[in-house]
Amino acid sequence: MADPVVGSVSRGQTFRSTSAWVYTIVVWAFCALCAVLAILQEPAPTVVRVVLSCATAALLAWAILLRPHLRVGETGVVVSNVWRTHVIPFAAIAYVRTRGLVEVVVQQEDRERVYRSWNAPGNTSRAPRMSDPQARNHLRGMGISAQGHTHALKAGSGAAGRLIEERMDAAAPGAPAGVRSTWNVAVVAAVLTAIVVTAGSWAL
Repeated sequence: MADPVVGSVSRGQTFRSTSAWVYTIVVWAFCALCAVLAILQEPAPTVVRVVLSCATAALLAWAILLRPHLRVGETGVVVSNVWRTHVIPFAAIAYVRTRGLVEVVVQQEDRERVYRSWNAPGNTSRAPRMSDPQARNHLRGMGISAQGHTHALKAGSGAAGRLIEERMDAAAPGAPAGVRSTWNVAVVAAVLTAIVVTAGSWAL
């Protein structure tokens, strides 16, 4: 049976930093150039090794630079990084802030857990402002005055933070839902396999 939370998130808006696209395209262009030069100038065994190396480098660039993202759906947020992916329902989010990275803060019993999407666009150039009412109430519940603590609550300074806040405010109230975290097994296995195959081709 399809998961309604995951399904709604998969139809949401995806955020990646512009620099991730730029760096990935630069790496891909360099790899393509190296592969073409090898095909035109090198003997067949060397061509195979160079092409495998270029393909592995291109796969690494995708897995490390481009694949990680932040997705905001109708019922939750997906924070996808290199090693793990986290599905976070809005009901589990205490507040959200943007510093250099987008941070989704979840209250777990007597402590907070922060999920950072390092590849989503952050914004540190604008003056910080207070986050949504949930964040203000969170600070008051901790016995901390909201005044003077806007430096820690920068949600809304970027498009991702604003959208998460809007979806949190619009979400229907309900029982707190847990965060589901999974390892990116397929991606990691593909990268490791490519590295092993490439290293083996040069060792022959």
